[in-house]
Amino acid sequence: MKEFSIPFSLFDFFAILLPGAVGAFGLYLFANPALTAAGHQAIVSKTIFAQANDQIAVITGLVLFSYLLGQVLNAVSEMCLDRPANTLLGWSASEHLASLKLSIDHGLKWTGFHGKLRCPVQRQYEWAAPDQVSDIGRLLRNCVEKKFGQGVFEHPSYTFGLVQAAVREHMKEAAATSQIYIATAVMFQSLVVATLLIGVALAWGYAARQIAAASLIGSEALGLGLALIFFFSYRRYKRMWANALYVAFVVWAREASSASN
Repeated sequence: MKEFSIPFSLFDFFAILLPGAVGAFGLYLFANPALTAAGHQAIVSKTIFAQANDQIAVITGLVLFSYLLGQVLNAVSEMCLDRPANTLLGWSASEHLASLKLSIDHGLKWTGFHGKLRCPVQRQYEWAAPDQVSDIGRLLRNCVEKKFGQGVFEHPSYTFGLVQAAVREHMKEAAATSQIYIATAVMFQSLVVATLLIGVALAWGYAARQIAAASLIGSEALGLGLALIFFFSYRRYKRMWANALYVAFVVWAREASSASN
């Protein structure tokens, strides 16, 4: 009989639940920006929690709400943050290939609209000449072409998918490590949006004359600083994710090649 396990992972906690809890606090600030006891009581009295006597039920409800809101924040950050960042700053896998001198980053280029809903400015890459590729880059390319065939490497997104599948199948520990990296990256990605939500809530409180100007300026400056830290951390962990997968793939490919010889 196949063993059953609850489908809740490290990814769900860091990438979904934690940002959702921060986002829930941001929504709370819309109703009680000054964080007063009277404001809190007014909010609770209008929710289902006002009739709840079981503390476990209250906590469970908050966790479920945070998880659902985390899913929303994840979708919003994917569309409004991750896709534009990949377009303008480069996809993590493309950045890794450029760092190995397999490709050349030509920076931002005007590509036009072409009747599609997309950014008219995109980061452009070009494959480097063979004599410009680093030794590690040649090793990676040889491993990919030996395992998946000639010409596969010319399609970076397809190649990266094959690398992911191979690592998940043959390098379980490395796959688990890469999962931690991508969960952390998505967490920071969603935290950027959650932090901005808190900033909007505080501005709303100032407009409603519930927050002083000095408090607003200090809070917004802190929030902006945190949002920038979260953004750079999200980009950093996505690069670490791509790097970990490529390195694990090369290790597996070399070990498999040695075993066959």
